[in-house]
Amino acid sequence: MPVRAAWLRVSHFMNMQNDELNLDRELIHDLRQMVKNGTSVPQLVDEIRHQLFSSRQMAIPLGSPFVSILYFVKAFHLGINEAKELGHWSRYLAGHCNDEQINDVVMPLILSKQASWDV
Repeated sequence: MPVRAAWLRVSHFMNMQNDELNLDRELIHDLRQMVKNGTSVPQLVDEIRHQLFSSRQMAIPLGSPFVSILYFVKAFHLGINEAKELGHWSRYLAGHCNDEQINDVVMPLILSKQASWDV
């Protein structure tokens, strides 16, 4: 999925509440705990894929960056500017950047909002 298409989907859903989106609250909690324990961004993406695949809640293909981006936006209270930075996902999924590069872009965004999601 092109980055622009994924971004348009995310921006449409950013103002919706987690309940309206039917997001897994336990998964959101787990992602937050994982960040506190030093888990990398690629490992967080793997956890999202694993949890949603194992629970069969996946309405969007696992390869789509949309699902991971949406969980990151909601779990870590990312705003529009931060969500735009998540556009690197398509490069990551296409193999154009490695785990360290995606972690270096996304983890600072997550940690910059920690005061709002670590309650």
